[in-house]
Amino acid sequence: MAKYRLAQFRCQIAVKMATDLGPEFSEKYNAISNKLKKRFMRKPNVSEATDEFTELALQCEHAEQPPYAGLCYIGAARCEGSIGNTIGEAEYLLMSARQFMKAELKLSSLRCINPGKENLEAAISCYSHSSKRYPEKSSLKSCINLEVANNLEQLGHYSEAAVYYQNALENNANNPGYKLICYTNMASAYVKDGKYEEALRIYEKIDELANEFSYSFEIKMCEINRLFLYLIVQPSPKVITESMEKLIERYTLDIDNDNPKFEGGALSPELTLFVQSILTACKVGDTQALISLRSEMKDFLNIEQQDLMRVLIQTYECIN
Repeated sequence: MAKYRLAQFRCQIAVKMATDLGPEFSEKYNAISNKLKKRFMRKPNVSEATDEFTELALQCEHAEQPPYAGLCYIGAARCEGSIGNTIGEAEYLLMSARQFMKAELKLSSLRCINPGKENLEAAISCYSHSSKRYPEKSSLKSCINLEVANNLEQLGHYSEAAVYYQNALENNANNPGYKLICYTNMASAYVKDGKYEEALRIYEKIDELANEFSYSFEIKMCEINRLFLYLIVQPSPKVITESMEKLIERYTLDIDNDNPKFEGGALSPELTLFVQSILTACKVGDTQALISLRSEMKDFLNIEQQDLMRVLIQTYECIN
């Protein structure tokens, strides 16, 4: 009951924050909008309206009213669009999107449930319209998609975030380093959402990129994630790729020391031994060994890998 009252109190605070500027804001906003209406033999001063919308937006920001600031920046964007300033329009739309997203993140931090998600929808819409104002292959489109994906992850919308990582990837398809970043973030989002088959599919794509890089620590850690996901998903032998078979063989037969690719950025011998032990434990169905290994490997694994180990143990507990 106490938790319910706390959540209700947080919602009341959020609602109050969103309505404090109501009458004053409406009056100022309408006054600026009215200046844009065409008069007989006189064109509206669009530049002045843009400045006034921007000034009102800043006032709303200082008053911690991001939704109102977002509306003002949309007004400024429309002004810029009306005079053909596409870049200015895109910039104001982006500023608006960030204000609406800020409002949604604030509600989320207060644990205030908002079924309508009006701020989130407004943010996504503004991000989308801003992105469309830039050239097709512009790096700014990729940056916008990455920003949306990051915000969606903060809100717990992991599968939706993966879609935006994919969009960002398509705008920089010829950049191997950028592809690696997008694929890694995409796979991580699917893991957080419990979509392990999708995550494994993305790690297969990361493996295809591995030849374009030196055998770095990051690539090796992706390999470990891939192995964990393989053990969790347990795909049919018919769909296991040749590269996956080689990866399993590499750890199973302990041939790392004879492979020059493992020099320099390779993982420690301890972690390599742990991974080999996990494969052995899974092969014989030794759940207790997996539990012991999880404890021993804690300092060697990142948070995502620790979570995958937890899921792996649960998977084999159900099997046995």
